[in-house]
Order: sequence, then structure tokens, then C-alpha cells
Amino acid sequence: MLDIGFVTSSGVYLITTVKDRQDKLRYLLNFGGMRSFSYYIGIVLADYLLYVGPTCVFILVVYILDITAFSNAIGLFIVALL
Repeated sequence: MLDIGFVTSSGVYLITTVKDRQDKLRYLLNFGGMRSFSYYIGIVLADYLLYVGPTCVFILVVYILDITAFSNAIGLFIVALL
């Protein structure tokens, strides 16, 4: 069930990059002096930070409700999500 969530939401992380390329924003940022490495690291960090918030809430809910499917190996579960 968790895999279905990852598969269906994986395209969300590409929307910003594709939209920037379509709107020629990437060209403007390059012209303004922003390097490609900085751009992509910023995109990755922003996506990761947006992912970590709901993931931490989900881990907290699993821990509070003591859902046995996840809480048997809670450490491995946390590492796999983060």
C-alpha cells in the first residue's frame, strides 16, 4: 500500500523542473549567474523538505497508534521513509 503512494506521487517532484524549462526560467537563471549545480541542489532540498514534514507526521501517528504492521520494525521503517 505504501508503494502505491510513492509511485503515484513521484511525478510531483518533476513538475517544478519541467515548468521552469517550459517557461524559460532556467535560461534566465543561468543568464543571471546561477549555476546548474546550485539550481538542482535547491530543487532537491526543497522537495526533500516538503516530503519530510508529512513523513514525520505519519511516523508520529504510527508510533502513537502503535500500528503493529509498522511498529514491529519501527527503526527500519523510519530509515526507509527518510
